[in-house]
Amino acid sequence: MCLNVFHNDNNHTKDFNSCNYKKKYYYNNYSIINNNPIYASSWFSWSTKPEDYTHFNWSEMQKLTKKREEKQIKLMEYMSKAQRRIWNCRQLPSRQLGEQCMNDLREEISKESMKFTFGNSGVTVEDREKYVKQYGCIAWTNDALECIKGYSPIIELGAGQGLWAKELKKRYGKEINIVAFDNYSSPVPHVQKADNVIFGNENQLLEKKYKQHTLFLCYPPLTQDSDLGIKCLNMYKGDVIIYCGEGRRGSNCSEEFFDILEKKFTIKKVITLKPFADGAEKMFILERKKSGKVDKVEETK
Repeated sequence: MCLNVFHNDNNHTKDFNSCNYKKKYYYNNYSIINNNPIYASSWFSWSTKPEDYTHFNWSEMQKLTKKREEKQIKLMEYMSKAQRRIWNCRQLPSRQLGEQCMNDLREEISKESMKFTFGNSGVTVEDREKYVKQYGCIAWTNDALECIKGYSPIIELGAGQGLWAKELKKRYGKEINIVAFDNYSSPVPHVQKADNVIFGNENQLLEKKYKQHTLFLCYPPLTQDSDLGIKCLNMYKGDVIIYCGEGRRGSNCSEEFFDILEKKFTIKKVITLKPFADGAEKMFILERKKSGKVDKVEETK
């Protein structure tokens, strides 16, 4: 699920992207409206111990998580300086000057946050919004969509605006059977519900008509925000899962989620997607394990 929202929590106004781990963290660490303080998040809470390489912890993913840790330190230093500047704005002799100072600071923080989030790639907030509006959290590729078609019928949970499902139906029509659900749990003002997404959650997996459907999870949220991913893995009785997202310590789910995937399922195919700047999303085709045999994994870039 991927939507831009304004979320009010204890009078702290936070502008964040509810599906994008990187952007969510950086935008979630400051508030300069209505005398709210800037504060630091506990976003990076994982262990830094080295782990053996797996398909959910590939080298690109390892480098990216290390890079994000370094950015966190720089961001916290920047936010500390910004808070002092907020105080200076409030000391200006007139309300007009103070508001202009705050507006200028908001604009600067927005630009700097994009740099911390996506590096010096030159992307803007508008670029990100355009990407999300067209694709959702992750951009599909022709190979990815063609691959998904072969696993119909499909049930998608946490579908958000249902953009992947809509594109699949647009391209393949009656050749694909996909039903998309979302419980609209994210506070999303001014965003209309998608006409191809049905209200529902992981309990749909208990319905007899969906028990043998392929389970499609496209950019499931961090477990600390929602345990959708883990619930789906524990409740799903079918044989095939399509997972789109980052790996361990990335933007999606948790270590427990990937532990369950590795215990119950075998990776059959990996397809590289088209992530936004500084992303490492891939699409994994997984089949339920039936024996101790380890099959060869096909990877498409």
